[in-house]
Amino acid sequence: MSISINIGNILNSSTETFHEIIDKLQKKNIELTKKELTTKTELDSTLIDAIMLTVEALIKEEGFISRVLYNSFGIGKEKNKRREQLIILGSQLKSQISDVEKRLRATRHNQENLYSSEKNLSRLHKAFKDKIPFLNSYTLQNRAIKYMRDINRNIEIVKTYQDELEIRINHINNTINEYRKVLKQIPRYHELREDIYLQLVESK
Repeated sequence: MSISINIGNILNSSTETFHEIIDKLQKKNIELTKKELTTKTELDSTLIDAIMLTVEALIKEEGFISRVLYNSFGIGKEKNKRREQLIILGSQLKSQISDVEKRLRATRHNQENLYSSEKNLSRLHKAFKDKIPFLNSYTLQNRAIKYMRDINRNIEIVKTYQDELEIRINHINNTINEYRKVLKQIPRYHELREDIYLQLVESK
């Protein structure tokens, strides 16, 4: 919003006009933020448990020499079904990470939009404040003060949603870190490629 807006015109217009301006500055961004906050990003503990149990079972079933041979020469690919399971589970995990990273980007985008809303509301507040000394009418001065209070209330609402988004960002980052820790637990000799995963699914 350009702050060159005529404050005098706003003060001489209806209250509805003022609230329409306020809505344009923050309503859509708040609505998008509310929607984003209801989108779940919970850790898939079932998938994590399945991966860790499969890795544990694989380590028990295969000796160190077998793993070295597979890692270095590809020998023994078909001997253990745990590898096939880890390819599938690992691909699912990578898909989960990708989905959560998308939510992180969306949340940060919403946060940036709210910062813009806060900035524009603050500029509007300052414009009213700067205009008050030049108003000769007590009625207009009181109206300007009332509008400033309304703007402050809206700024506080925007800040509340900013705080909620910050908490969400921290939660999402923790989720991503947990997923990546689990991904690192999968032995290096498992090449987790989506094309292999799709071939396995298609062959079933």
